[in-house]
Amino acid sequence: MRKKLQPRIFLEAEAILSVFSLVEAGELELLSSDVLKFEISCIANLNRRKEAETLLRLASRVAPVRHSTRLLSERIIAVGVKPFDAAHTAVAIENLVSFFCTCDHYCPVITQINSTGYRY
Repeated sequence: MRKKLQPRIFLEAEAILSVFSLVEAGELELLSSDVLKFEISCIANLNRRKEAETLLRLASRVAPVRHSTRLLSERIIAVGVKPFDAAHTAVAIENLVSFFCTCDHYCPVITQINSTGYRY
């Protein structure tokens, strides 16, 4: 199992580094959220938490969690998505993001976000 994970971890790391490079170059806008800030605050390892907080400084804005975000999260959880993944997805939908990235292979692709809205 470990041998199979190594290439995946490498590819995920390269992909996220590419995204951050595009953000730093001004070609992509990074959206943070109150959900992400809370999730990062729960990281026990202080060094990892600080690194994540540093990366969040690249975000151009922080999306709040509104009542509508919670309601949409509950609908997404109802189709089998884990709570944090559902909250991140709900924030992305409500903020009409163009791209939503996740490395969680257990999180099904449940959204298609475009100019006409979203669907499960």
